Amino acid sequence: MNDINEEIQYNWNYAWQRTGSKKPVMNLLLKAIIEHDIEQADYLYSQGAVLDRCDETTLKRILFEVMDDYSVIKWIIDHGTSKKKEVFQYTISEKCISTSGYLWGLPARAYYLGAYDVLDLLCANGFSNFNWYEKEWGDADNIENADKYIIHSGDEKGLKILLENGYVDWPISGTNKYDYQIYVLDRPQVRRKTNGLDKYRFKDSIPKPKLEDVPLFLGRKEAKHRNERRMEDYNDRIRAHSEFINWYGVEQFNNYLKELSEFDKMCSRTIRYMANEL
Repeated sequence: MNDINEEIQYNWNYAWQRTGSKKPVMNLLLKAIIEHDIEQADYLYSQGAVLDRCDETTLKRILFEVMDDYSVIKWIIDHGTSKKKEVFQYTISEKCISTSGYLWGLPARAYYLGAYDVLDLLCANGFSNFNWYEKEWGDADNIENADKYIIHSGDEKGLKILLENGYVDWPISGTNKYDYQIYVLDRPQVRRKTNGLDKYRFKDSIPKPKLEDVPLFLGRKEAKHRNERRMEDYNDRIRAHSEFINWYGVEQFNNYLKELSEFDKMCSRTIRYMANEL
């Protein structure tokens, strides 16, 4: 074999319907991954095999099959895009394809399989797409994403994983009884291990939470408590953000923010140009 990343013949015994491709495109690395052979994957990697040379559709479909294997997913993360800091944000939008051909978020798939260790691993590394499309998980007319399902179903183990990895969804007001606040605001602060799920992960600052107006009499104690919790969570959020920047490298982090800003400006110019051409 001249190229260790080239396509090989493989007897595919997994679902493939409605993927949009005629057939799986396998190579030795994908074979090792779907067969849960980490030792072989390590060897292939040492010989020049890389995930970037794998067929994207096939890799996504394989992820659907191996999402409950912590060692396999950790190997993919350790040898994939999340280790390339210059394209770190790319990992946030990773998806995989279900047997029905729908797009799943990787954390949602891990949670669906009951693989809490994999869910924690993915959240810590910035995978924040919680989309799922299995109707039996809830009312077909009101299917929640996995993060909302965890909160609303009272899954304490899943909720702890979300909070320890920077999950933040503070409401603008305290009037919505079905939002994040009712499940978190009246509980003790959970110290963040990472800010992997924080949407401000790649921002230079984190906005302060909007505090409630504290009444003079009725409900004063409760409102003060909620505001104290908001600020307690905000301070912990800042700490986790600062630790992430130090890990990432302050100079590299600032350079990346500049790149994101330039990219946003380019997109805005393109949109304006296209609008003028219409």
